[in-house]
Amino acid sequence: MPQTIDIHQILDRLKLSPNMSGADFGTGPGHWAIELARRLMKGVVYAIDIQESYLSALKGRAEQNYLNNVRLLQRDLTEPKGSGLPEASLQVIILANTLFQVEDKKAVLAEAYRVLRPRGQVLVVDWRPETPLMKRQPAALMEEIEALADQIGFQVAEKLETDDYHFGLILKKN
Repeated sequence: MPQTIDIHQILDRLKLSPNMSGADFGTGPGHWAIELARRLMKGVVYAIDIQESYLSALKGRAEQNYLNNVRLLQRDLTEPKGSGLPEASLQVIILANTLFQVEDKKAVLAEAYRVLRPRGQVLVVDWRPETPLMKRQPAALMEEIEALADQIGFQVAEKLETDDYHFGLILKKN
């Protein structure tokens, strides 16, 4: 039976403390944003997506979970300063199942670099190319993301074992 992704186990790999601030770039339904907000209870979590419908649904989920530290932003992360966040303002960014959908992956990674503080972390989790879902669309290849991250100035801090369908990387800002 295929192994499925365990968000808790993956987030445990990050060095998080409750007073940190972070973002979930391309939050979609917000599973990662909700769990990040639980862990960063004294900080702020920005849930950013280009689609308003996802953000509207996530607002209700955050309220149901009594999470008042989630801020919803409808933004295009491929635009210059696309998140709208201040430079060097966050300690952690999640990019989960996002880059495979983005044509300009470098722009999104560059925006993550811009808003991260020195020694900040980016968690990238995305689809493996050989998974059934990716037969119909291009996957974000781990090697491509590593090369782009290196060009921008990130270092690969860790390659993660995730599940049968995803790969994971922790990138650090120097």
